[in-house]
Amino acid sequence: MVAPNNRFQQQNKKGRIPLQWVIMALVFGLYFAKEAAFSGFESSSISIISSVIGDLGPKSESLKVWDWTKPEVGNMKQHMEYVRIASEIAPRPVYYDINSVHSKALLHSGMVVAILDTNITMIDAKILLLKRAPQLVTCPNSWGLVGEHTYRDEKPEDTLLRGMKEELGDAFYQQFVNKGSKNMQLVKLPVYVYSDYGTGGRRVDRQITYLHVVEMNTPLEKLKTLLDVDDEVAEITWMTRQEIQDGWMNFLPSEKFCSHELSLLLQLVLHRLEDFEKEANKERYEAEMHAAAKRKAANRAAAKKAAKEAEAAAAAAATNAKEDSDEDEDSDSDE
Repeated sequence: MVAPNNRFQQQNKKGRIPLQWVIMALVFGLYFAKEAAFSGFESSSISIISSVIGDLGPKSESLKVWDWTKPEVGNMKQHMEYVRIASEIAPRPVYYDINSVHSKALLHSGMVVAILDTNITMIDAKILLLKRAPQLVTCPNSWGLVGEHTYRDEKPEDTLLRGMKEELGDAFYQQFVNKGSKNMQLVKLPVYVYSDYGTGGRRVDRQITYLHVVEMNTPLEKLKTLLDVDDEVAEITWMTRQEIQDGWMNFLPSEKFCSHELSLLLQLVLHRLEDFEKEANKERYEAEMHAAAKRKAANRAAAKKAAKEAEAAAAAAATNAKEDSDEDEDSDSDE
């Protein structure tokens, strides 16, 4: 015989919908409404459900997507303007694969890295440039710096490390990690990069881009032996900041780079490297001037001391000469 409470529960279960189904339906409804507002009903219901339940791509390769906290700010944001992460953008609660991010022109984040063979303050420091392979759909045969999209749950520093390992090979990565190389930000805030590639259908890059510089502090010839690039890279070269500026930026930016927007990004990197060099040279000059002033003061003090010692010696010699002369006079008078 079934206990009264249990009988009531069984009868109630027959006519009610499980609570978890109700919650799931509400979640899908809310996310569908939000997604439709963002994408203009471009996505199918299946893709919406996929983005809520899991990812449109493998978890490790799905990207976090952002939205402007104030749409009017996003609409006015220009290419290469700085982005204040804390106040201007907020993450969506869903993730997308890289193709969906570009086809839908979704705001995401990434990293661009200027890799130098030596110290950033050296005027002859060489920068690594990669040429994309001709078979690639996006930006074939174009030059650029090392760059990576930021995957979900990654910090910018994690993206930098993964990008170096994946694009440049394990030996180069190990050299960076274990041999006293240095990584620093080129700018304090990331920049908004917009580029419409117009290839393979609608393909738009709207990226919050962190700019970093890596000092390998390793002889260039050794770095060349450590590089192990994948088949997406057709060619590599190392050039000084001035060589890039004079040889490419001043004459052939449209021929060398994927787009005018990306050439402006490289131009910003070059300007910041120049600023670092000038700041370092200014500090070095001021340090040299300070050291020269100290040497001059020390030499002046030494000369003053030597003059006083010479004056004292001369006075002592004069006194001794006078005493000798007096003694001679006394001796003559006694005779």
